[in-house]
Amino acid sequence: MNNKGFNILVLILIILNVGLISGAGWLVYENHKQYIELKSLSKSKAVLQSKIQNMRNQKTLSKPSSSLTASLPKTITILYNNYGFDPNTVNVPVGTTVFVKNSATDGPMVFNELPHQSSPNPELNLGIIEMGQEKSFTLTIKGTWQFQNGNEASDRGILTAN
Repeated sequence: MNNKGFNILVLILIILNVGLISGAGWLVYENHKQYIELKSLSKSKAVLQSKIQNMRNQKTLSKPSSSLTASLPKTITILYNNYGFDPNTVNVPVGTTVFVKNSATDGPMVFNELPHQSSPNPELNLGIIEMGQEKSFTLTIKGTWQFQNGNEASDRGILTAN
């Protein structure tokens, strides 16, 4: 091999080695940077967990009590639009206040219990609800009832209080 060919081969090997060393150095740098970020996040998590535990120990932060949750008022809204009731099947506990809102654009609706049910509930007979208005009632007894828009009897729903 002549001297010129040998020099080119050496030059190519040097360039390849410099590229490999640079690439390896970059990978080490990136991995180290990610390691530092993870270590920092881990410390932050530990600090937050410690603060939360301290607050619980000092009773400044506690889990909600079931009696507080149970005493919150229960409500649900049934919307009436141009396509019917939404939702049209409702399951709620006794004591829930049911709001019925007429959001239809084609006039008033009449919210009432479907006639001839085995155990009627007159609470459901709200009468006329004008466009954009709402009326409400509170369920005081257990049962299942069908309701309808008295102006459009095919628009129906089912309400269950347990």
